[in-house]
Amino acid sequence: AKEAKELQHVWLAGYDKGGALFLSDGKESKIPPATWRPVTDVKVGTRLGIFWAAATPTLVVFQNGEERLRLQAEGHLPQEGEDIFAVVDLQG
Repeated sequence: AKEAKELQHVWLAGYDKGGALFLSDGKESKIPPATWRPVTDVKVGTRLGIFWAAATPTLVVFQNGEERLRLQAEGHLPQEGEDIFAVVDLQG
């Protein structure tokens, strides 16, 4: 895959072109610009963190130690014991 969004079973927040996107196993939705804009909010030295809350299932994005997004995941969700990998896809 050339981009992370092309991977199967991916939950991704980013790709800011007129607003950030949330991809939830192939389903795409907009992240409200007032919530998080990677193109303007993420600078050199910014620390990003991701937490997968399996019980709900939710993808949580942290920026510089503060929670910025809590996104409800859909689709083929990871099952107990199934591996989950974090990927950073830098563009631009």
